[in-house]
Amino acid sequence: MHNLVLKITHKIEFIALDEGYIDITEVIKKFSSKEKFAKTFRERIFKHTGLTCSVGIGVNKISAKIASDINKPFGQYIFNSEEEFVEYMKEKKIRKLQGVGEKFEKLLNKDNIFLVKDVHKFSLKELTKRYGKARGELLYLYSRGIDYSPVEYDKPTHSVGAENTYSFTLNTEEEINKKLQEVFETAYRRLKEKNFLTKTISIKVRYEDRVTINKAKTISIATYDRDKLFEYVQEIFNEIEEKSSIKLLGVTFKNLVEFSMRQLSFKDEFNSK
Repeated sequence: MHNLVLKITHKIEFIALDEGYIDITEVIKKFSSKEKFAKTFRERIFKHTGLTCSVGIGVNKISAKIASDINKPFGQYIFNSEEEFVEYMKEKKIRKLQGVGEKFEKLLNKDNIFLVKDVHKFSLKELTKRYGKARGELLYLYSRGIDYSPVEYDKPTHSVGAENTYSFTLNTEEEINKKLQEVFETAYRRLKEKNFLTKTISIKVRYEDRVTINKAKTISIATYDRDKLFEYVQEIFNEIEEKSSIKLLGVTFKNLVEFSMRQLSFKDEFNSK
């Protein structure tokens, strides 16, 4: 199924074996309508694999995700604007919003937030003060159909990394640090095998409620120094507020430079003499 989708475009972010996001900004120009694209996509997947799939098209990830769930298992739904999304969602239970799990829902219910429209009466400042920066921003933006996160696809040789999905949630500092180091070591080994240095270090964290956070740091001079890179990974991870109920960890190196083409820093030049 992945190979079939990759024949359409490489601008794809697979988030599970059977789920992913596709940036169809350019692809859609080849079709008479979004409806035609969605129908053709579903039919071709079924023809070649015997598997049904649902398709959701939106103006961003959050609206596309919600749309894909509406007419399962072999249907499609399209949001053409944020306004359409808000109108559809306003009477839905707050749990319908991606990122709102059972515990968070109970907390929101205590504050008389039962439906998505109930969030609209609160300002961003009020929501972040009540529920923290990450969850407050999520509520404010997602309830309004706003999602700026890009479809994160890897261009050939432009990134090297690794990620692991866990059958259990990571909750303690000890187990999280252990798994973070394991996935780092795998990513670093691949970086060395391909003979690359890196200027951008990125980490990915997905929680039990499927909320996904991506954070990155770009440095001025490319490096392959293992200890430095792991320090950066730890530094980036420490910036994340929520450090429990983790189901996936990933480390990716981007802005790669071939070892033979690297520019030496002043320190490197000095030590080489």
